Amino acid sequence: MGMGKNRWLKGTFLCSVALGILTSGAFIIYNFGSKAEANEPSIGEKDRSLMSLKKTAGSIYQVTIDDLFEKELWQEKQHAADLRHWQKVDDEIHNKGYKTTVKHSAPEHTAANKNKTPKSSKKDTDLVQPKDNKLKTVNSRKRTIYLTFDDGPESFSEDILAVLEKYHYKATFFMLDGNIKRYPHAVKKMVKLGESIGIHGVTHNVKLFYASEKSVLGELNKTQYSLKTITGEDSHLIRTPYGSYPYMTKEEKQAVSKSGYRMWDWNIDSQDWYYRDERFVKNVIQQLKQKSKQKGPIVILMHEKRETLKHLPKLLDYLSKHGYESKALDDSMKPVHF
Repeated sequence: MGMGKNRWLKGTFLCSVALGILTSGAFIIYNFGSKAEANEPSIGEKDRSLMSLKKTAGSIYQVTIDDLFEKELWQEKQHAADLRHWQKVDDEIHNKGYKTTVKHSAPEHTAANKNKTPKSSKKDTDLVQPKDNKLKTVNSRKRTIYLTFDDGPESFSEDILAVLEKYHYKATFFMLDGNIKRYPHAVKKMVKLGESIGIHGVTHNVKLFYASEKSVLGELNKTQYSLKTITGEDSHLIRTPYGSYPYMTKEEKQAVSKSGYRMWDWNIDSQDWYYRDERFVKNVIQQLKQKSKQKGPIVILMHEKRETLKHLPKLLDYLSKHGYESKALDDSMKPVHF
């Protein structure tokens, strides 16, 4: 009986100890769970926190992409606006029908968008003129002279014409009646090429030509008739033998003018009739330099001579290189007189 009671007490004690341990464990577990539950966010809060983190992490990445995207979008819009603006300017200029020399300034672009820089339209290119255009025009202006040949035509007149054509020069030929009849083909060639044909008389003799008003008009009228018969052209351009001074009287000049003739002298004498070699070229050049600032037409006297033909290219070379051009005289011009 005593042994049984001791065993019961021992069992009770062990049960109490076990129960106490279980109770303490439960208490500890309960308190730990409560604290953990109190500190742990709810499922919604977990999701929001996770989303917040994702958003925060994504913001760092997204801001960079958005920045570039927005910049490119702005540049595209700016580019389109620029194109519309310049197109509008071009249309206004075209409609108004005037030109401008104001250059459009190109809009600024980043290095990444250089290829998108708007190019000037063809209209802009046509409207903007180079600054040196005016200078080029002034520097390239030709100085006009008038080459004249007396006493022809001759058997080599067409060779003279060929040299003139090579340099794109025109001239005036004052011809004698007998030579016109002797070389009609040369005269016709002159007319065909656009040279001016003029009258130089019949005799080329001072005493016979200047004998009276009647003799002067007689020789001029006869030569004019020959030119008209051969070429079909009426010429009123005349040059009297040796020029109008000192042989021509006041009365003879008046008679010539009343008959509708336009009398021409010269202001540069090549003196090819005297030198008969290349010195006449140097003589012309020297006189041209002296008359570089002279106003009015420069009329150069030469003759249809073989020596003149031989050295004519040298003279035309000089004239071409120094900006001269030669034209033919016409009835609309005021004649040069001594």
